[in-house]
Amino acid sequence: MKRHNPIAAVVLLALLSVLPCRLFAQQDPLYSQYMFNIQPFNPAYAGSWQSPGITLLSRQQWMGFENNPETQTLTFQIPFSSKVGGGLSLMNDDMGRLNRKALFADYSYGIKVNSQTMLRLGISAGVSNFRNRLNDIVIIDPDDPSLLPEESNLWLPNAGVGCFIHSSRFYAGLSAPKLLLNESGTHKNSFSINNLYLIGGFVLPISPGIEMKPSASVRYTNDEPLVADINLSFLIADVFWIGGLFRTSDEIKFGLNTSVIIANTLRLGYAYDFMHYAGLNSYSGATHELMLSIEFHTREKVKFVSPRYF
Repeated sequence: MKRHNPIAAVVLLALLSVLPCRLFAQQDPLYSQYMFNIQPFNPAYAGSWQSPGITLLSRQQWMGFENNPETQTLTFQIPFSSKVGGGLSLMNDDMGRLNRKALFADYSYGIKVNSQTMLRLGISAGVSNFRNRLNDIVIIDPDDPSLLPEESNLWLPNAGVGCFIHSSRFYAGLSAPKLLLNESGTHKNSFSINNLYLIGGFVLPISPGIEMKPSASVRYTNDEPLVADINLSFLIADVFWIGGLFRTSDEIKFGLNTSVIIANTLRLGYAYDFMHYAGLNSYSGATHELMLSIEFHTREKVKFVSPRYF
């Protein structure tokens, strides 16, 4: 009888138990190149590469607005074995006068479904720092729960779980990256979910040298509209990616993304999003997102997937 890592069972039970819970609205950043940047919102992705690697992403949103949101993420992952993986996820998120920094450690355990497919279960734990710069502005409603009352620098713990199933040509994942509802005014932690993510995609050859990859990401947050990203990308000559994005939310949003693979170890990516806000005097603006991904092929006698589709 096969015996699996007990942490895998814990993660699976956690995922099943949180699904019916009430979701609390604490927004995490959205990414246009989410299909290559899964680890920040799903710890089960850590260790899914055949080698250690890092991904750096920088996003500048709503260009043209003063104090427009900016986000940077850095992830590191390493496969300790064919089943066990780990990693680190760092984030810096600036939203005008509010800043959030986060550091999380990720762990995943893989269960082989068949010769081509792996199911990974993951867990993460870490801390977030919330800082406001509200001293020089007038607060009309000091009881507004969306503001951090009186406190300008808070350190709050959190944890997350996720599952990720993949082969070399398809993937799907479900994750709850924040299981604790942090109440900044009272420093209390309660078990809940802040966001729930569902992602998936697959690759189809359509002609010699050209492959098509449809992918989608759905995020559900309590008291917020359901946000779905639908992406269609094409891989040309195993080197160039080019695609388009449509996002459903309060704004009308379209995007373009492209990336290039260099020597099977380096990926450079860029995404451009165009949005239109009818509620902001018909404001139209742009978002720019840059990505750098590096794989360190240090393990011998390992057949590396090239190109890697996600």
